[in-house]
Amino acid sequence: MKSKRVWILAAAAALVVSAAGCAMPVQPGTDGTQQGGGSSTQEPSSQTQQGAVSNPFSRPQSGSEQQEPKTAELQIQQEDGAVDTVTATVYTGSGYTLAVPEGWERDDNEPQWSPRANDAVEFTVRYYTGKKADAVAELFQKDEDEYTFEKTQTGALAHASNVIVLRGSEMDEGIVTDLVAYFVNQGDKGCYGLILECPTEASEQFGAYLGAMANSFALTEAGQ
Repeated sequence: MKSKRVWILAAAAALVVSAAGCAMPVQPGTDGTQQGGGSSTQEPSSQTQQGAVSNPFSRPQSGSEQQEPKTAELQIQQEDGAVDTVTATVYTGSGYTLAVPEGWERDDNEPQWSPRANDAVEFTVRYYTGKKADAVAELFQKDEDEYTFEKTQTGALAHASNVIVLRGSEMDEGIVTDLVAYFVNQGDKGCYGLILECPTEASEQFGAYLGAMANSFALTEAGQ
């Protein structure tokens, strides 16, 4: 579906994030995610979930995780062209960093964030061990068969080039949800998937935030 709301998500991903210091060294073992694209502790059954981190936050936080988090300034370009600057927390995952705006909360079971005002809006990071972005995009469409997808494209984020971009939409009980997925290779180790989901009725309010978060994503381990 090429609705106005879909393109809010797409257009938002073109802006550049002012997030100095985001690309911090990853600290192995401090966030519970798999390290360097290695195998995860659980293997989900779906095709694209094989090799993905399934439950990286299943243990208590260590002392290093309880330190005061680093912050960054995140620029949010609204539909009318106005640019808002908000404070974001720099989240350090396994091999990447991500700027998460204030007011967004992380799920207990996976690297997924939603605004407190609307938990149907989701930003999810997945890791696919030993898989290339184009192959993951193909399998992702088979797994998420409730969505109607457009043809995959090659694009870029602020800190990543040659990104495979996938857009789609689905209707459930009269509510249309738009999806934009960015698949970013980590050398030959695997790839990351950034999955942005947003009901069309919430796109005007949250679509630009999702795009800015995607643009803040930066690899800290490039792979081999």
